[in-house]
Amino acid sequence: MKVFDRGSKKPRWTRLSGFMLNACLATACATSMALFGYDQGVFGGIIVTDSFLETMGNPDANLQGTIVSLYDIGSSVLLSIFGKHHPNPLSGAVDGERFGRKKSLGIGVIIMSIGAILQATAFTVAHIIVARLFTGFGTGITTATAPVWQGETSKPDLRGKLVVLSTTALVAGFSLSNWMTYGFSFLKGDVSWRFPIAFQLVFSIILLITIPWLPESPRWLIAHERDREGAEVLAAFQGDGSTFDSPNIVAQKMEILEAVNIEREQSLSWLKILKGQTGNTGMVKRLLLGMGE
Repeated sequence: MKVFDRGSKKPRWTRLSGFMLNACLATACATSMALFGYDQGVFGGIIVTDSFLETMGNPDANLQGTIVSLYDIGSSVLLSIFGKHHPNPLSGAVDGERFGRKKSLGIGVIIMSIGAILQATAFTVAHIIVARLFTGFGTGITTATAPVWQGETSKPDLRGKLVVLSTTALVAGFSLSNWMTYGFSFLKGDVSWRFPIAFQLVFSIILLITIPWLPESPRWLIAHERDREGAEVLAAFQGDGSTFDSPNIVAQKMEILEAVNIEREQSLSWLKILKGQTGNTGMVKRLLLGMGE
């Protein structure tokens, strides 16, 4: 998802630095978390509407529960198994270690958008089930990627505030979904449930507009032997005239290199995990904790 200006080899994010670059990335990550919160709440409000139930052939309570819960197969299971960015034998499958944070988030948004469109246009149970799986899968990728991207790019003195911002955005998205479904519950016809579902595309549009203007994670770049580019990204987020060879930028780059080397040394195969040969890494505990989230 590297977007270049016409007639120039420099990526678009080079136009931004310091506060503006941090603000743009924080907006993208907060929007991703708001989308997650919205998705978590919106379906609970529309599955009880008369129009939705009639369109789906009045499914019984068990089938309704299945339709709702299938979203979690795509999101929570993916997030817990594939979305971790610590050393994990499965992490290379779909997470940001293979594709990068920026590209992973873009892929997740596109998949989620396809799922949202499928949900909003559904006329059968089979249709809505496939749509729920698509949406959950895409949301799982975005939710697994955005916080990591935020943490790997933000300044240490801003990191705590941005974590609070992401949490607030998640709660705000959930609250918005409840107000949205409540307001549309007074309307008759398909609009009472199709519009609240389709509204999540607003978040997708914001993300698709902002992501191309943002740089890749410096940690990911440095871990993939793109040290110069990673240092340039660090300097851009630092602002204040910093360059890739500024002493504080060089120091940050060396810290990242050290952390990456430690992670590689502690990486484990599935065979060792199954045998319980994880040493003091806490790998099994983290995997179980992630699957319980």
